[in-house]
Amino acid sequence: MTDIDPSDGPAGPAAGGMGRLLVVDDDPQFLRLIAVVAGNVGYVVETAVNADEFSRKLQSFAPTLIMSDIVMPEVDGVELAYWLSTEGCDVPIILITGYNPLYAKAAMDLSAKGALNIIATLSKPIDIEDLERLLTSGAASAAGRRLLQ
Repeated sequence: MTDIDPSDGPAGPAAGGMGRLLVVDDDPQFLRLIAVVAGNVGYVVETAVNADEFSRKLQSFAPTLIMSDIVMPEVDGVELAYWLSTEGCDVPIILITGYNPLYAKAAMDLSAKGALNIIATLSKPIDIEDLERLLTSGAASAAGRRLLQ
């Protein structure tokens, strides 16, 4: 996928925006939806269709927030979040699932034990207003501002 620089929304932290969002999901249409919504609320967005592409983009893009599908081929979102924690990455993570919500609950349980930095979960199909609220919430934006300082 390509770097999405939304010309119809705020430009990101340098222009008072929300931050930098790195999204990984194996569904390109879903990635585009997230990129448009996040761009409209002020994020600069980069997307990846798998964990390999995600890991290549992680360093160069330096996200302030990560969003990951839970169920993906090869490496799932929880494994990806665990890998991030072993690499010392403390960027907040939002996990998304279109499958059983118990996947999301299990991930949040791990996060509550301090193993992962998951700040929220969402279920597909995504409610756009819920997504916008989450992206502009104190938790997501404060976490991003903290990492920019």
